[in-house]
Amino acid sequence: PVVTPPATPPEPEDDKPDDSRPFSHAKPLSPMPPDAHDKQQNYVKWFVRPRAPSKTQQPPPHREVRAHRTCLDHARMVSCVASLTKDRVVSGSFDRTLKIWNAEDGALLKTLSGHSRYVQCVAALGDDRVVSGSCDGTARVWDCDSGECVHVLRGHSALVTCMSVLSDERMLVTGSFDHTLEVWDTLSSKNVGTLLGHADRVWCCVALANDWVVSGSFDCTLRVWDVEQARCLSTLKGHRDRVWCVVALSRCRVASGSLDRTLRVWDCITGNCLGVLEGHSREVRCVVSLKDDVLASSGDDRSIKVWDLSDYKCRRTLNGHGHFVTGLAVLADGRLASASHDRTLKIWDALQGRRLATLAGHAHVV
Repeated sequence: PVVTPPATPPEPEDDKPDDSRPFSHAKPLSPMPPDAHDKQQNYVKWFVRPRAPSKTQQPPPHREVRAHRTCLDHARMVSCVASLTKDRVVSGSFDRTLKIWNAEDGALLKTLSGHSRYVQCVAALGDDRVVSGSCDGTARVWDCDSGECVHVLRGHSALVTCMSVLSDERMLVTGSFDHTLEVWDTLSSKNVGTLLGHADRVWCCVALANDWVVSGSFDCTLRVWDVEQARCLSTLKGHRDRVWCVVALSRCRVASGSLDRTLRVWDCITGNCLGVLEGHSREVRCVVSLKDDVLASSGDDRSIKVWDLSDYKCRRTLNGHGHFVTGLAVLADGRLASASHDRTLKIWDALQGRRLATLAGHAHVV
């Protein structure tokens, strides 16, 4: 069951000047005593005390931003979102449908119906196709313009949890609770291989630049796969609990996050663990690459941590969310977006450690 947490109260204001709140030091006018008519020069005549001029430019204040557009049509919780071309986005939901939206005005363009259970994951296939994975054990390929289901990819015996599109935007790898990954040709709907080796459920996967795929599993390991030859190249062992997230880095490296509260950086060619990132006090749920040798991670301890991979140390901890941080995404301009069970999203300058905005408006967990 999904438990809705209480709404997060606003952050308390203090009575000290603060650069992020320009008027936090303002004081009300003091009442003039009865005999003050001859002493007015001793009393403050202005409301806001002017600040001393600063030679350095002050950072922009934190802002609370309300939704510019709200896309309202799903009947149940939205579980996944992917960006398409032509200012469109596609969302998958527990209501068993996917919906394509105009990102500019929030208009619903298409509803994609066909799954018999909730939609777990979605990915773009080039300009005009999307693929979705569902709890019904299938993946479906959709035409974005017509809204029709082009192919149904059947092969898993349990729910589809994750997927990765290879560089040609034709080949697809799906992971499942049946402990396997399946390789698909999305143009012909042919199953071209099964990747066997995990001893427990597959929860995450990512494609590398050379079309290898790395998968993470509840068996506490990651596996590196040569998709073309359908064979496992190496098994990455070290985590002491379920592997929950994985991200591709440069030079055939990946970083993984686990319920053991750590992240690990791996060399996919040698299979060696290059470094262990320790600092989270609860389970790690998300990891993204901000730039070369800089990671951001989040999880159940409500914090976001920024890591320097040159020495595997935590450089910054970003606090502000009031509940689990469930999602991270790097925006096109390099800023970091985070989603939380506190019903908000926040925008960060992660490298400088500054929170730029809070996006409020959701009535349920994000």
